[in-house]
Formats: sequence, structure tokens, C-alpha cells
Amino acid sequence: MIGTRPKPLAGSLYRRLITDGTWAYQRDEYGYRNLRSFPLMQEFCGLPYIDIRVSFNSFIPKDIDNALSDKLVNYYLNCLAHDPNKHDKVEFEIVFSCNTFDLPQRIKVLSAYGFTQQEIDILRDSLRVLTNNVINVKDGLWITDINKIGILDRRREIVITSDMEDIAKIYWLMADCTRYGTLPFAGLARAGFIAVQLLKSLVAIDILTDTDYENYMGSLNTISAQMTADWKELSYSALLRKYGHLRPGTYDINSKRYDEAPEMYFGQHTAPIQRDNTLFALSIEQYAAIQREMERQDLDGDVLALFKFIKTGIEEREYAKFIFTKSLSYTLELLARLGEKHGFNHKDMAFLDYFVIDRL
Repeated sequence: MIGTRPKPLAGSLYRRLITDGTWAYQRDEYGYRNLRSFPLMQEFCGLPYIDIRVSFNSFIPKDIDNALSDKLVNYYLNCLAHDPNKHDKVEFEIVFSCNTFDLPQRIKVLSAYGFTQQEIDILRDSLRVLTNNVINVKDGLWITDINKIGILDRRREIVITSDMEDIAKIYWLMADCTRYGTLPFAGLARAGFIAVQLLKSLVAIDILTDTDYENYMGSLNTISAQMTADWKELSYSALLRKYGHLRPGTYDINSKRYDEAPEMYFGQHTAPIQRDNTLFALSIEQYAAIQREMERQDLDGDVLALFKFIKTGIEEREYAKFIFTKSLSYTLELLARLGEKHGFNHKDMAFLDYFVIDRL
């Protein structure tokens, strides 16, 4: 997200929005252990590191007792130590963080590492309850998170068009971005991850094929898919008005926004790579097989509800990021303007510790 050698501004913005507390609040709300007093990111000589033990603890359901929790975390740490290449896919290949259709097969590995059948059953039951609480399409936590994103959109315009001084605008943009942006985004990212795991597990148990998976993902109305469609429908200026706040380095004040250097990112408005619009549809046999597996796994709802959750979870994760990065992008613009008033250019301001603004 911020690279291996981020400037102080990028690192402190990331801590403010994500790693000092927001990430832990989200995990706690979604049924995992409460790690609210533990910062996720530590810095040594300007280099950011993620506290892996804290991260692994945050994937333990909160109703698991301390003895089993410690045993699980130590197992996860040993797995990663023996195969560091899995650092970017620990939830797929190491951690058990939700109930999936292939969980009964995957979780058997624990028996070879000193876990009793009773402990394995406790973990499975806990993950089942946690997952059902998340995927519920009537009152799941992700539904509240979607509504919060809309609040952020409205509040951002109020702050930007107000007559407050720049420091106050920056403060309120960041305060709102945390409460109504990155916090619900973290929740939707969790829902989106569970959605992808459920979908991939249907491939793992041979109900869906790899082609089915790719076709389904290609059929989703994500921000990237919308941008491809808008490229064909909108004028160049309208495209930049809608997507201009995006920048490759989301937290980097030196990374130009799309609307600051459109020729760098878009060239002459040439057409992007086309989406694969192959339609996805479950066969009657697949539908029946998924329903049977849901009943066998004690997953709440039916197939329609499941796929509604999967679709919404993946799409809304991207949309939430699109919205909260708009507030962050305007924050960076205001920080640049604040710096200019005091004789500092963009490169200088990259060395600002954001928390100075909070104190001011």
C-alpha cells in the first residue's frame, strides 16, 4: 500500500487511517479478537513492518479461549516461518478465518500439528457462527458499512466547500475518512475476502470450474469494470471529473492525480483492454449441489442469498475504496496548498508527519 520506503507523510497517513486503530475496530466488530490497543504497523529506521503476531491474533474468533488462541497463532507463525513466500496469501494458505466449503478438508492439517479433534471442532463451530453473522443479507454488518460510505461522500463536499481554514479542512476530511471511509472499507474488505474465499472453495470442491470462477468475476460491476464502460461512453473531460482524483500512489503526495497528468496515464484516450463479457449462470445441477453443501456446512440462507452476498461484498469493497481515496486525495491537495503558503513544495511536504496537523 505504501511501499517499502514510504516518506513520513505517507506512513503517518496510513497509520492515521488504517493501522493505528481502524483495522482492529473492524476485526472486533466482525467477530474476531479485540486488538484495539495494538498498532498493526511498526517502523524501524523509517521502514514499515507489520506485526505478524498481532495480525494473526486478529483472525481468531473472539469466542475461542486463550489457550487455543495461542496454539493457533503459534501454528500460523511457524507455518509462515517455514514458508515465507506465503506472506501475501496467509489467509488462503495458512490462516483459518472463515467457514468455507472446503474447510472440512483444509482444517484436517491441524491434527498433524498437535491439535485435538475437540479443538478442531471448536474452531470449526466458531468460524461457522462468525461467517453466518457476516454473510447475512438481511442485517449483516456489511450492510451498515455500505450506508456509511454514502455519508462520507456527502460530508466531504460539505467540508471542501466550507469557509474553514485549510488545517481544519484537512483535519475533518481525515476524521470523516476514518469514521465513514476506512472503517467501513475495512469491513467491506473483510466481507469481500470472505466472498472470494467462498467462491474459490466452490472450485476446490469441484462444483464450479476455474472458467466459472473467471466468468463470474468478469461479470461483476466493479469500479474497474465501470471505468472501462465509461471510457466508451463519457467524454474525456467527464471521465476525468469522475476518476480524476485517483493516483497510483494513494498515500504519496508526489504521485500525480489522474486529472493532473492525464496524458501520462491515458495517452490520447485510447481504448482500454476490453472486459470478457462471457455470461455466468449456474446450472440446475450446480445450484442443487451448492444448496446441499450449504446445508451440510450449516451456512445460513440459500444459494440466491449466498451469491447476493458474494456479488455485493466484492463490488462494494472496490466502491468503498474509490470513495475514501477521494477524501484522501483532496487531503493531499490541501496539504500541498498549505505547504506552498509556508514555502514548502510537494517534495518537502512528503516529509511532514501528518499527526502535526491533528495537534494543530
